[in-house]
Amino acid sequence: YYCSVWDNIGQKKIVLVTGHLRRLFRKNFVNIFNEYRIGQSIEQLKKALPSLFTRFDKKRVVTKEAIQSFYSAKKVAVEEEDKFSDKSNMYKMHYMIEKCYDLIDNPDEYDLIVRIRPDKELICFDIDWNHIYDYLHDAMLLSDAKPIVHQGVGFVMGDQFAVSTPTSMKEYSLTFSKVKNNTSPYNEKFYGGYRPHMTLFLSLLQKNIDVYDFSAFKGEVKFGKPLDLDAISKEELMAIVQKDLKDDKIYKKKFMEAINEDYSDEKEEK
Repeated sequence: YYCSVWDNIGQKKIVLVTGHLRRLFRKNFVNIFNEYRIGQSIEQLKKALPSLFTRFDKKRVVTKEAIQSFYSAKKVAVEEEDKFSDKSNMYKMHYMIEKCYDLIDNPDEYDLIVRIRPDKELICFDIDWNHIYDYLHDAMLLSDAKPIVHQGVGFVMGDQFAVSTPTSMKEYSLTFSKVKNNTSPYNEKFYGGYRPHMTLFLSLLQKNIDVYDFSAFKGEVKFGKPLDLDAISKEELMAIVQKDLKDDKIYKKKFMEAINEDYSDEKEEK
């Protein structure tokens, strides 16, 4: 294993984007939060909900030694996430993919190279590596989701798992630099930044590398929820709402009802 990770493995800060909120809270709570925050800035919300924002402002720092021990990794790079505080999650993802690739000693000597997220539960990881090795070639890459045309994004592919020959994985892994240097058809100057799923796909398309999912292979990879050491409990969330909204009876009631509904069966909403 070669691992490239951020030093902060604690809970992420609250960001006023529904997709990010759903990583921290359950469905009904997010719906009420989005209703509550209409017309308010992030600073106004921090004043209105100080305990909630403080709860998600913690930092849990991991060491290189801890990662090395956990994964039995050959090499590890731990990046200070605070230095990238002004960068988007997509910028950081592409940066870390390339950072990890750069750790590999003599990548061309491997039969296959696999890239996978280290921070999500694996519900299924059933792979016939011999079949994949026999099937793949330098113009093919296997991803966790086949490419499709998304009406809001464009051409997209899975970005949580990839495996191919060293030639194809080099093109995949160096997408960050290709975009930064404007040598990719999806360049930063024209599009104004990195996009989820699309940037990787166009980087491969430029080199005539086809992307497939597991329907063409023997095996399956299925991800579960993000691994979250700091997931908030029902009791803690209710206590925070009661404290922060003690003078707002209407929204205190709405939030409490949402929490009770979200945790009614103790199953995480997706």
